[in-house]
Amino acid sequence: ERLLAWRRELRPLLALPGIVYLDADEARNRVVLGLDASSRGKSLDRERLERELLFTGVPRQAVLLEETAPVEELVSVQSKLRPAPGGIQILFPINPPSFGVCTLGFNAARGGVVGFVINSHCTGVRGEIDGMTYYQSLPQDGSIGTEIVDPPYFTEGPCPPGRQCRVSDSAFAKYSKARTGLLGRIARPTFGDAENGSLTLSPGTARFTIAGKGDSPLSGEILHKVGRTTGWTYGTVVSTCADVNITGTDYTQLCQARVRGGGGPGDSGSPVFYRVGASTKIKLAGILWGGTFDPLSGAIYVFSPLDNIEEELGPLKVN
Repeated sequence: ERLLAWRRELRPLLALPGIVYLDADEARNRVVLGLDASSRGKSLDRERLERELLFTGVPRQAVLLEETAPVEELVSVQSKLRPAPGGIQILFPINPPSFGVCTLGFNAARGGVVGFVINSHCTGVRGEIDGMTYYQSLPQDGSIGTEIVDPPYFTEGPCPPGRQCRVSDSAFAKYSKARTGLLGRIARPTFGDAENGSLTLSPGTARFTIAGKGDSPLSGEILHKVGRTTGWTYGTVVSTCADVNITGTDYTQLCQARVRGGGGPGDSGSPVFYRVGASTKIKLAGILWGGTFDPLSGAIYVFSPLDNIEEELGPLKVN
């Protein structure tokens, strides 16, 4: 009881910079103040803290000062994020109460309408405007937007006989409220990897900034992506304009790019981008829609280049 009383008396010290936690440690019979040992804790004034302790009625020998790491919220690309950046989880009803899971590609303004780019196969019917409703993170968090553009597939011209073709697996959804999304931002997890990167955002506001649109991909270039399943991954471009059949369907995506890098179910829609040096600035390259594992090359993901997306959706303002 005395420890608890001392802890209550010391609570105002939590307002000082660099204080991480206050605890009544019954095992050691002391009150413990956790102090931020990281670089961000340099604002901690130890002399001021000692003076403040002397002004209390708590015996100084009853207080332990211990260095520790700061405590942050555990936020990921699957969490509820507002305003919503690219690279985070979205849901859509496929057979209520069942939901499909994809990744929000990137926010954009299309003809003055603020929304986000997604895969056509992350809609109710690909190649048709069916007014699909989208949710972010969890259904109970509420809907965020509705599909309004999903160009039809074509069968003539360069499309192979008996196939249906497009040059991008893309659609456009309008935000229910324009302020739900923010142009020019992609979620930035803590680290990238060739096959399985981080999903964690630390701090929860960590973002890549879209500095513009990237050029068409070239073989050997390094591209990155952020998705809700495998997080931040990167790899080299191995094909720049491949015509790709979608297994189990009669659909063909013309002139797509292939990257030797990790992807998984739910990553569909992931923004693909170039990094600008080692900064947090990026240039948008397209959105991921498929992948495979090649015994010789390893994990491969396929994406629709941004030029192809704008050919079908029209000009997009991305930042």
